[in-house]
Amino acid sequence: MSKAVHLLRGMEMRSEAFEKCVDILIEEFEGGYTHHQSDPGGETKYGISKRRYPGVDIKSLTIGGAKRLYYTDYWLPLHLDNINSVAVAFEVFEFGVHAGIYTAACALQEACNMLGAQPKLVVDGVIGSRTECATNKLVKRYTKSLVMAINLIQGMHYAHLADANPTKFTVFMKGWMRRLVPRLELDCVAWD
Repeated sequence: MSKAVHLLRGMEMRSEAFEKCVDILIEEFEGGYTHHQSDPGGETKYGISKRRYPGVDIKSLTIGGAKRLYYTDYWLPLHLDNINSVAVAFEVFEFGVHAGIYTAACALQEACNMLGAQPKLVVDGVIGSRTECATNKLVKRYTKSLVMAINLIQGMHYAHLADANPTKFTVFMKGWMRRLVPRLELDCVAWD
């Protein structure tokens, strides 16, 4: 049986990697209901925004409902069950939730290229077989470096946002910087 989504009597069977990653995402970063005046997403709960999901009753959204949206709209399009590192999958997933799947996919491709992916990847924002293969080759020996490269790109993304619109985004920088802590424990990789 493949690691991807399985359907059994209408119930989604999601991967263990997804469940680990989404639990950390919700518990540590996305929290409960907010409606911050500077947040372009508007009403938000568990990281699900009214702007992205105008038809969803954000205040009444359950954790289960949020997880379903994360799985179908982020995890699956990013092909994260095909990445052989939960730590790398988490970084791409978390960045995708916060900045969009195109931006996160580009970050993974750029990070692979920074670490010498051969052949060099086209940075097109689409995670396909070439990106999966390059990523999985790199995680065999360079998981920490790949996670750090993704975090570096993510940090630069946030810095550019705050620099371009300081009155709107500076208020969010402390929270955004918390997202840059690598989750290597997901792969049982220790810092040497």
